[in-house]
Amino acid sequence: MPDTPDDSGAETSTLRHRNEKTKQNKSKKSPVPGETTALEEQAAGLVEMNLRLRNEILRCKMFEGRLKLAHRKLLDINRRRLFLSKKLVDLLEEERKDISRELHDDIGQMLTTINMELEALKNGISGASHLRKALTSLQTRIGHSIEQVRNVCRGLRPDILDHLGLVPAIRNLAASVGKSAGINIRVFAGDIPDLGKATELPLYRIVQEALNNVVRHARAGNVFINVSRREKSLLLTVEDDGVGFDVRALESADVRTRNLGILIMKERALQAGGRLQVESEEKKGTRVMISMPIRRSALVLNQCAATVEENPHARQDKSAYRG
Repeated sequence: MPDTPDDSGAETSTLRHRNEKTKQNKSKKSPVPGETTALEEQAAGLVEMNLRLRNEILRCKMFEGRLKLAHRKLLDINRRRLFLSKKLVDLLEEERKDISRELHDDIGQMLTTINMELEALKNGISGASHLRKALTSLQTRIGHSIEQVRNVCRGLRPDILDHLGLVPAIRNLAASVGKSAGINIRVFAGDIPDLGKATELPLYRIVQEALNNVVRHARAGNVFINVSRREKSLLLTVEDDGVGFDVRALESADVRTRNLGILIMKERALQAGGRLQVESEEKKGTRVMISMPIRRSALVLNQCAATVEENPHARQDKSAYRG
């Protein structure tokens, strides 16, 4: 029996639909094998780079932790060093104080007593002029010995610092050193507050060491000491017109062979909470500068401080009197 027209149309429609679907599938591009491999390699490279970055970040964090630990250890060592250094300086000052007291109370009094007895003996002798002259000469030498003992006592422990304060002690020191060394030493200072022994003693020792260096090495004719207050800081300078020296060469020298005066002065300033700087040039003199914070209590007690007496010889630059 022949097919009906309806059946024939349905088959034709089905075939047409299949052909269109086949064409559509053929028109779609198939993935190229080379392109797939490149994308996979890029993805793998990014993953590897990400892992490396993570490892690097972890390594940096570990290194940072070690640095912080080392920094804390260094700070702790430095604090201990400062503590021990301050204790040593305190012990040294106490030892100086004891030696000064013993010299003054024992040897000084003994020499004074001998001198008085010689005077009584000399007055009791009639005639014998040669013997009187010998006693007079002996008294003179004993008098020099008494003065030397007093100078040593003042150097070991300046009583004037305890009783009158920093500026009078510096003036007295300058007068004594200037007289014995034949150097013109002038002190310029304004009204300075009471800084306390913990600050005044290191400052006095720094000035003392600076003047000792001038006497031993500078061959200077003039020294100017300036003590002034600038807001919340005390500024102190010791300046000479001597031969000077190369600061860099001195600081770079082996600590075992170089002069320790500057190092000791810096250590004293550091212990008192300040800082010290040295400027010098060969044949142009030396300038030691100390900056020290003033305690708040001292500032409150000295709100009406007098105007600072300016030093007419103080230089604004290095050429003022160094020629």
